[in-house]
Amino acid sequence: MRYSAFLIRTATGDSGVYWQPEAFYHIIRSPEQFEYLQRYIFDTPRKANLRQGDFLYWQRPM
Repeated sequence: MRYSAFLIRTATGDSGVYWQPEAFYHIIRSPEQFEYLQRYIFDTPRKANLRQGDFLYWQRPM
């Protein structure tokens, strides 16, 4: 990604940031951990003070 950002900056003359660091690569090792992460993801918009309609949350039908 660093190289791609470099090429974009060179082509556009921009100096901005194009990618945020990805801080949560994680292997899920148990059903409990999977459920915890589902709740974490579901609750993130509320913690970010986003209103309904400001984000898209899709859940696969069970």
